Amino acid sequence: MTTITRRQYGQYLHMQTRANGTSYISKTDDCPKELEALIYDIHKHFDAMPNDWIYRVIGQAFDDMDQDDYTTEDCSIEADCYNSDLYKWFGEPYALECIDEYASEFADNKDIYTLIAGGQWLALERIYSMVGEFINGEAY
Repeated sequence: MTTITRRQYGQYLHMQTRANGTSYISKTDDCPKELEALIYDIHKHFDAMPNDWIYRVIGQAFDDMDQDDYTTEDCSIEADCYNSDLYKWFGEPYALECIDEYASEFADNKDIYTLIAGGQWLALERIYSMVGEFINGEAY
């Protein structure tokens, strides 16, 4: 029997397709309880349950850290580079809060898309950190 490490928990997330043709990520039926708790806590942190973008980023974080020695510091966490993608993300219910936090901490008279990208980067960083803590056994 093969032992699955927390680093490999990304296998419990899979792509599905809705009736309208859009795709989304969901948990498998055999998803471990501690992974369900992590997914719930990340969504709760952003006060957005369930949320396709958050599920996608959780899956990306597990994929990026599925190396034995990879940590969040080894991952390239970058906001979307296309303004149209940033504009779409700006519609997420938690986006404004992330953008405000970025603006108060880092921004100095930046244009709107730089602020949105900064807010998205903060959200990505937060999700990757929570997944990293989970993988390292610092939570759950």
